Amino acid sequence: LNGYNNSALAEAIFDVENELFNEAFSVDNSDVIAEILTELSNHNRREEERKNAMLQLIKMTREGSQEVWQEHFKTILLLLLETLGDNNGHIRALSLRVLREILKFQPDRFKDYAELTILKILEAHKDPIREVSRAAEECATTVASCMPAEQCVRVLVPIVQTAEFPVNLAAIKMETKVIESFDRETLLKIIPDVMPGLLKGYD
Repeated sequence: LNGYNNSALAEAIFDVENELFNEAFSVDNSDVIAEILTELSNHNRREEERKNAMLQLIKMTREGSQEVWQEHFKTILLLLLETLGDNNGHIRALSLRVLREILKFQPDRFKDYAELTILKILEAHKDPIREVSRAAEECATTVASCMPAEQCVRVLVPIVQTAEFPVNLAAIKMETKVIESFDRETLLKIIPDVMPGLLKGYD
């Protein structure tokens, strides 16, 4: 009986300690994310601090802190997309790299923001700084492999048809990458929507 009581007591203590650890971890994460959001709001200022904030965000993304994304995803996404207009090319490129990491680890959260995200990434292909346009290309490839394929095509079709170079070419490349994942039946369904834009783009 004493053995059972000791075992139950040890288990109860472990549960309490585990709960306290989780609470502390949550508080720490909340503090960190609050600092990150504050720094990302400093557009065109405090460049080193914002770089550090984005590197910290990449680390948190890879660690899979679900509670952070549940509560702060929209704010983080909008701040990163706004940062694509920053004066500093290194900052713009880093924001695309952060976006790419989030796309890889939290793809489902982009469902309601697919059009905005894709458009901003495609527009970054126009950036005169090669580091930024290269980061945009890498991010576009990740979008094509991580976002739902049919949703991507719905967003890309009008962009391919109406955008100017180099955005239309970037959209065609992304669309081609997405289409590679379709089975024959799905491909036959979308060809009438996709072909006019592709023909225009290669004209």
